[in-house]
Amino acid sequence: MLSKVCLAVCLCSAISLLPGATIISATFPPGGSSAIYALQAVWVSWSQNISYDNVAITADLSSGSQGATGTAYLTNAIGPGANSSNLLGTTNYSLQPSDPGLQNTSLFSGLTLGPGTYYVTLWSPCFFNCSGGNWISAEDHSHVTMGNGVTNNGGFVEHGINASFPPATDYTDANFGNFPLQSAYQVTGTAITSIPEPGTLGGLTFGIAYHLLRRPGASRVIGALTPIIKFDDTRTVGG
Repeated sequence: MLSKVCLAVCLCSAISLLPGATIISATFPPGGSSAIYALQAVWVSWSQNISYDNVAITADLSSGSQGATGTAYLTNAIGPGANSSNLLGTTNYSLQPSDPGLQNTSLFSGLTLGPGTYYVTLWSPCFFNCSGGNWISAEDHSHVTMGNGVTNNGGFVEHGINASFPPATDYTDANFGNFPLQSAYQVTGTAITSIPEPGTLGGLTFGIAYHLLRRPGASRVIGALTPIIKFDDTRTVGG
């Protein structure tokens, strides 16, 4: 009986942060890729129905013998209606000369992302004398794995770039030869789960104690249970 009570109490007071895990991962063998430069941007997207902390985003990129530089945009909207209010983060990346090697490139880290849809767009103003690198890509979505409650929204290669804010480019405009394509990237994070308020937890604990008091040998069980049912009112929930 005591072991069952301990299990119930421990479950109700579970830690609010679950260990870091894959949110979404698209990884392909070396092969196809999409160039990133002034006339072409590439984006990927996913949706999640729970919150994650300590989120990190990486992308599988390659560069030529001259290396590469570009900019990554993290937004919660894309297309002509997107603007700076949809921008969650931006970072510049650089690639060492590695023709034709693949580099798993860190784009973002330390993020907290709630339920919603997210987009990562890579673009570079380079054209003639520099490059934004190449993003490993494939049409085969079978290499995409997702965590619970996560949906893969694929990606796009787009032209007719809105240089002032690349995520606002109209990727649906077929006149520019835009087309869907899955690019290789990884998103990891720590799932945030809710836990009962201290009052709720205390009520449940004492409800269990009351039930045990009505059974033979209750004093012995309750005495053993007493140090187990303590909880800390000062802990932070969620993050």
